[in-house]
Amino acid sequence: MFITAAVAVAALSYVHAITYEPIRQQALALQNAALFEVLPQAETFYELEVDLPDNINTVFEAIIGGEVIGYAIETSRMGFGGPITIMVGVSSGDEMISGLRVLGHTESPGFGDPLNTEAFGALFEGMPLTPVTEIDTLTGATATRDAVIDAVNFALDWYNGGSGR
Repeated sequence: MFITAAVAVAALSYVHAITYEPIRQQALALQNAALFEVLPQAETFYELEVDLPDNINTVFEAIIGGEVIGYAIETSRMGFGGPITIMVGVSSGDEMISGLRVLGHTESPGFGDPLNTEAFGALFEGMPLTPVTEIDTLTGATATRDAVIDAVNFALDWYNGGSGR
C-alpha cells in the first residue's frame, strides 16, 4: 500500500510540475487581454503594489503618455457554482465604467453562458461609478447575477475610496 501511495504521489507531482507553467502562462495571457479589453485606450498597465481588501485580487493603473487614465480592478465573488472572477475597467477622465470582462467562473451551463459573451461586458460600459443594483440579463440565475453585481460593486468601492485620488 505504501508503494502504491508513493507511486501515486510521484505521478501527481510530475504532472503538476509539467502543467504548472503552461497554466500560469495561459492565466497571464487572459489577464493581459482583459486589461486592454476593459481599458482599450491605455498604452500600458502597471500593477499596484498596495494592500488590498480581501475582495480585490489585483489593481492595475492604466497609463497613456505617463498619465494615469484609469484602473483595471480584478475581483471575485462566489456565484452558485463557485467563484466568479471579473475585471472592471474604470475611466478616471469621465468617471464611468469603461468595460467588464469575466475572467473565470464555474457556473452551470446555460445559466453561466452569458458571462462569456462580449455583450455581457457591454452591459456595464458607460455606467456611472455608483453602486450597481440591477443588470438586465441572467434571468433565472439569481446567485450568478448577484455575484457579478457584488463583484462590480467591490471594484467601485475600492476605486471610490481606495485609489488615493
